[in-house]
Amino acid sequence: MKKIKNQSLGTSNRKAGRKIMTRVWLSLGLLVAASTLVISCVAAGRNPGNGESAPTQTAVPSLPAMFTNPFAGPVPQGAQARLGKGTFVKLAYSPDGKTLAVASGVGIYFYSADTLRLRTFLDTAVSVTDIAFSPDGRTLASGSWDKTIILWDAASGKELQTLAGHGGTVLSVAFSPDGHTLASGSADGTILIWKLDNQ
Repeated sequence: MKKIKNQSLGTSNRKAGRKIMTRVWLSLGLLVAASTLVISCVAAGRNPGNGESAPTQTAVPSLPAMFTNPFAGPVPQGAQARLGKGTFVKLAYSPDGKTLAVASGVGIYFYSADTLRLRTFLDTAVSVTDIAFSPDGRTLASGSWDKTIILWDAASGKELQTLAGHGGTVLSVAFSPDGHTLASGSADGTILIWKLDNQ
């Protein structure tokens, strides 16, 4: 008899638990629906609280149209520009501060640092993992997923030299202070030191 009573008590506990869970799921559903309504109202420029229009962020008018991406939305408040395309992995200013190089999953972008206008795009054909300017600013080194390092002429964008020797993705590159040596680190667990005779 005691066993039957315990079983019926367990059944009633399970029923009560199901009712509580049903209420929790209903509450969550209502919360999600309300959040969706608020998000859609904000996206449309309306304030759902009082029916007034909410201020919307707009791109800085003086910037070129290329900086506004309809899929990414307006340029955020306080930001000057949205640069390039692809997944960004590294930014580097040239030593003279006149050029901003942007390494991405589709290549390397060179922007004028003062106007933020695109000057050159280097189609690397592979995802770039790191970039570094030589101390004199004339050469840009890039490391890539294809296990190579490429040296580029920073002014013309011409490929100067390809260095191969790593067994894994090149994750980092760095010039020595005199610009005659380049160090590269790889996912293969090694660091290679390259002597650059033409620097």
